[in-house]
Amino acid sequence: MTSLLPVLRQAHNDNPWDDATLHALRVDNTQIGFIPPSVMEVVQAYLADHPNTHLRIEDGALTFAPETTVAQRTDEMNQMAVWMRDTKKFPDPLDGYLDNSVAGGITAGDSPRASVVRECFEEAGLARDQVEPYLKQTGHITYFYKTSLGWRQPEMQYTYDLALPSDAIQLRPEDGEAESFELLDIPTVLQLMHKGEFKANCCLVLADFFIRHGYLTAESDTHYAEIVTMLHTDLRLPTP
Repeated sequence: MTSLLPVLRQAHNDNPWDDATLHALRVDNTQIGFIPPSVMEVVQAYLADHPNTHLRIEDGALTFAPETTVAQRTDEMNQMAVWMRDTKKFPDPLDGYLDNSVAGGITAGDSPRASVVRECFEEAGLARDQVEPYLKQTGHITYFYKTSLGWRQPEMQYTYDLALPSDAIQLRPEDGEAESFELLDIPTVLQLMHKGEFKANCCLVLADFFIRHGYLTAESDTHYAEIVTMLHTDLRLPTP
């Protein structure tokens, strides 16, 4: 098996704490993220002209979201397969890439689990009684994602597995965020990851899934230890 490390490095980039050019993003004297120099220059210039303005900056701040991998065993494949989401082709530059089965933000006042149940219906048409009894939280991953604009985006993803009880249950686009869903076996998913067909940070979630289910091991990947460490980066920022 070809190592996943080069694929995962597309999402997990350099540690911002080692970059002296970055500026701290603070709220009430508590650092919550980082701002690249190019953005800081624009912010400083704007505030100089608008001294009474309050800016809302989301990029570069620590974000939290649940990610759910929907899996089932099929008689035809005689192995585990996972549902993958083909995102819309517009207007976001990341659209058109394959994504994890279900993902979304955590609504204010909701728990991560409640957000997952809601997103399963909104994105994939899965009713509550198809989700609640089979949904299992499996932990979380943490990492820094470097965007094309230079943001070091600290992210914490709560991970869930949803093992569908029947292959008669089909995922279907509901809210317009996906073009389609497709059930893919693990070798096909790995091949598409190496071809760059997936969103970069989605590959990190899938790597965690492969580790937990024994598809990615110290024997199958010589960079196993580095990958495991990569998925649990110490953000050194406030978390729940």
